[in-house]
Amino acid sequence: TVLPQAATARTFCLWAKAEEIDGEQFIPVAGWTDRSSAQGYGLMIHQDHTWAASGPTILDTGIPIDSDWHFLCIAHRTPTLQMYVDGRPAGQQILELSTVERLFYMGSPNPLEQPTSFVGLIDDVRIYDRKLDDYEIALLHQLTKGRASSTGQPLLNMGRTGSMGAH
Repeated sequence: TVLPQAATARTFCLWAKAEEIDGEQFIPVAGWTDRSSAQGYGLMIHQDHTWAASGPTILDTGIPIDSDWHFLCIAHRTPTLQMYVDGRPAGQQILELSTVERLFYMGSPNPLEQPTSFVGLIDDVRIYDRKLDDYEIALLHQLTKGRASSTGQPLLNMGRTGSMGAH
């Protein structure tokens, strides 16, 4: 399967549960990155401990991180990036997206950079080749609610040392 490339419209959703939120730094959860320039696009934890989306600027939702599972989505169709938390719109920004020659990551764009690795659980990752509408994201949230790690085995378990366990 090929991930959406360049400025192609897309929606990226996952369930995430943060286990540790230390310090005052940006913590990437999942997305696309260019390691050489540190430019990216994806889901993150903002330095004030809120869910956010990254692009050329940070789209901070103001929704605080807690110890529960949350359904996070970012949807893009040029020129708008919209973020959703638990099936509801949580903010938008103008973003001219380009993921040409960008790597897709989950947990950390560079696992060797310990301070910026996501520590927590990721489950039920979905990538669509179009921008889903608000009602479709709300429906996905309702249909998958309670299924995140319902087997006790999340898709990814991101450890403190940058290690990743996949199931």
